[in-house]
Amino acid sequence: MSQVTPPPSAIGPIPVGETMREAYRAVFSALPLLLRAAALPFVLSLVILTLAFTASQSAILSIVLMFAGFVPYTLFGVAWHRLTLLGPNHGTPATFPTWRPRHLRFIGYVMVATALVYLATIPATIMLAWVQHQDGPARGASAFLIAIALVAVFGLLYVLLRFSFVFPAAAVDERYTLANSWANTRGQVSRLFATLAAAAVPMLVLIWAVGAVFGRLL
Repeated sequence: MSQVTPPPSAIGPIPVGETMREAYRAVFSALPLLLRAAALPFVLSLVILTLAFTASQSAILSIVLMFAGFVPYTLFGVAWHRLTLLGPNHGTPATFPTWRPRHLRFIGYVMVATALVYLATIPATIMLAWVQHQDGPARGASAFLIAIALVAVFGLLYVLLRFSFVFPAAAVDERYTLANSWANTRGQVSRLFATLAAAAVPMLVLIWAVGAVFGRLL
């Protein structure tokens, strides 16, 4: 991938409908390559999950496995970004990918995003749990605390969307920072959110429907 200097701001508004259609086209037109990219990460995830169940009594091993869980996510994320950005000629996923500096940069950004999630959701969860156990006069503060929790969650989503461009950039070896992503997503958050929702909701509905059907059968 040729290296160019990132633009100081977005070069144009994100086309929500076109981006959503392209996302689905990219998935369903490359299902064999998608399966190849996901095969090893899926197996690694199963192994890590199995070890996590058996290591529940060991705090140190649990922490190690928690960080190990970032590895399959990173392997798949890098492979899929490279396929969609570089095309099958230059970005075909390897069945057994080699760990490269791009993976290290990608997993670093994943850890930053995860830390932000914890920083926002843990206080919000504590406040909501406190609200559920209150009654009488204390209920007066409940609405205020719930509002704070919602602001924290939406604030987190805002920050994650502003930083989201670093992931595809890292996958294709571009020198691109969190500051570049923040600059390039200025004024684009509502479009990014709309695109994310439009692409995710149909899949969530499908997953819910399949789960409901198989849940009844089982």
